[in-house]
Amino acid sequence: MADIQIMEEKLHAIVLGTIKHSDKSNVMTVYTPTRGRMTVIVNVGSGKTARMRNAMLMPLSIIEMAVQIRETRELQMFKNASTLVVYRDLYFNPVKNALGLFIAEFLDHLLRDTVPDRRLWSFIADSLRLLDATRNSVANFHITFLHSLATFVGIAPDTRSYREGAVFDMVAGSYTTIHPGHNAILRGDEARIPCLLDRINYSNMHLWKLSRDNRQRLLEGIIRYYEIHTPGFKPLRSAEVLRQLFD
Repeated sequence: MADIQIMEEKLHAIVLGTIKHSDKSNVMTVYTPTRGRMTVIVNVGSGKTARMRNAMLMPLSIIEMAVQIRETRELQMFKNASTLVVYRDLYFNPVKNALGLFIAEFLDHLLRDTVPDRRLWSFIADSLRLLDATRNSVANFHITFLHSLATFVGIAPDTRSYREGAVFDMVAGSYTTIHPGHNAILRGDEARIPCLLDRINYSNMHLWKLSRDNRQRLLEGIIRYYEIHTPGFKPLRSAEVLRQLFD
């Protein structure tokens, strides 16, 4: 019988979520720059130490964790963790907290079969730091985040192919003057939306004055685009919370 190889690694990680596994343990999903998505089993424990650890492992926490890894198992054993980023506002500001819950759920759905990607991990971590620190309006943060994220996961729309009168083919991710034979298209004024979104970034997002309806339509369109390009992408419960969040 071959020896079971067990090793302990220290990994930087972004917590995506935690679910109850048993009375004694939870299963935590994280995204790491070197191992991609991971699921780890965390002992629940009790008392002050357990409460402090649970607070440290909330969704979108950025941590360094020690994990006991067995390559033959999907569930790895969590040992301990320390906080890499201390949020000052994200969990306490109700608007930022709602945005954070949406982003955590979105990433949990999106990053199911991803390979390790340091650039992607750094983009997400830097975006969360910015969301926590910004004092400007964050009404367009989720729009900006999702549009920018598309570049890092390789599905950014090809806006260079835009021509007057063209339709945007959401399946191909590019513009065409020939109807593609399906209904996942943007036409007329809506066809220019991907080009307009190319102009939004974290520095100027607070300057974009969008109505609640326009912002919601943009969000629904971007989510639809991700659904088309991500097999098995499930409906987002938290998206409904954002409908009434911003005026």
